[in-house]
Amino acid sequence: MQSLDYQVICCDVDSQYPLMTVDTVADAWRPGISCLVITHLFGQVVDSQEILDFAHQRGTLVIEDCAHALGSIFHGNSVGLQGDGAIFSFDYLKPLNTFGGGMAIAKDPQVIEKIENVTNHTPISAAGVLKKFFTGIGEDLLFAGSWLPIPTGLLALEQTQPIMEYLDKIIRRHSLPKVDTFTRLSNLQSAVGLEQLKTLEARMRTRRKVAGRILEALELEAPQMEETSSIRQNAYFVVVRAAPNFEAKKLRQKLWLKGIDSGINTEVADYLPGVLGQSPQPNAYNWYSSAIQLPGFETLTLGQQERLCRKLYAFRGKMI
Repeated sequence: MQSLDYQVICCDVDSQYPLMTVDTVADAWRPGISCLVITHLFGQVVDSQEILDFAHQRGTLVIEDCAHALGSIFHGNSVGLQGDGAIFSFDYLKPLNTFGGGMAIAKDPQVIEKIENVTNHTPISAAGVLKKFFTGIGEDLLFAGSWLPIPTGLLALEQTQPIMEYLDKIIRRHSLPKVDTFTRLSNLQSAVGLEQLKTLEARMRTRRKVAGRILEALELEAPQMEETSSIRQNAYFVVVRAAPNFEAKKLRQKLWLKGIDSGINTEVADYLPGVLGQSPQPNAYNWYSSAIQLPGFETLTLGQQERLCRKLYAFRGKMI
């Protein structure tokens, strides 16, 4: 956004859930804001109506960031159709994987025309797709299988921590796209996405079941995993927090020693106020510093789920 000369203002999230609320939006509000981005994080859906009313009363457009929430429904409305527009990501780990790319939705016909003009004049490139494809295969080979304790055990060693953190910074620095390097989806990617769309609901249901089992093993409740006629959320990530007396980094090392790959800090989400040099947002920082992402994917077999849950029993009371 800043590369397009927009000034970005961050707002805080709720203390119990990593989601913005009308109160956190109001606290961060400044005169002259032209657009508000609602982020449905980790598959949990923001209760948008009060935020929409707040923004529209001030003449501000609302865009939903649905990168984690494709297929979710809240109060009977599909995410992406509640605001004035929405953006979806179709990257490797997203609910719909086309090895890159995404989708934009808008209600204003003039905005739709502008989006179409941009995409129609954007080149198609196979190189980026192939890069993501082979990266995905490499990650599967490295972090899947019965030999997982070997790489995770190496990662858990104190001596490897500075090396891994240095490599992570290098990878992130070189992976940020420039504004003029975006390419549009190829017909092959579109076909892959349409085929995956047929199984999206079933995969979402499986993810909720896997996430529910993981949280049950930790003796944690998961109201966002419930499915009703009007609410259906996507357990995109299983994210918990380190309990107040425990550090996320040390818990991750203990998880590694048990052969459980997990993520913390920027591996879960970026802390934008820090990146942008803005004043701290206490709840967001608490989530950033204490959040732990657990491996709750729909591809886990029942046997893998059972082994994972047995190992997680040792962490009951250490995560909230």
